[in-house]
Amino acid sequence: MSNARLALPTDTYISSDAFNGSVPEVQAFCVYVQVDGGVSENHYVVDAQRHRLDQNMRHAVASYLHQMVADSIVSFILIDLPGMAEVVCDPHGPDSFRPAAAVAVVKATCGWDESNPMIIKVNDCEAAIHLSHDDDLWLATSP
Repeated sequence: MSNARLALPTDTYISSDAFNGSVPEVQAFCVYVQVDGGVSENHYVVDAQRHRLDQNMRHAVASYLHQMVADSIVSFILIDLPGMAEVVCDPHGPDSFRPAAAVAVVKATCGWDESNPMIIKVNDCEAAIHLSHDDDLWLATSP
């Protein structure tokens, strides 16, 4: 079983000027993720479906966000439906739980998705994320 504590998402707007007009204004949600064992990471979640971000645009956005926070993980939601999402993550990593948990928290907090669990598919790896809220933190678990 995987467990994580996640901070409430904060949103950042990146203007098209940052990309010389080649990418539309983008809203990225930053989620701080801490898992058992002390690993902690900054995750950015971007709705690529709403902004119609193709692969080149996603690369430009990820590069920009990595300049802001070098060690961050950037997840792009390609398909967003109640209770599920399909996501590509930059950089690609073996662990799909932490990006999936970050996406689930953004969906729950910002998208009012009350599904529990949420099925989040990250780079073709599917995770069922169960969420609960404790004070100012979200708790995510996956069997």
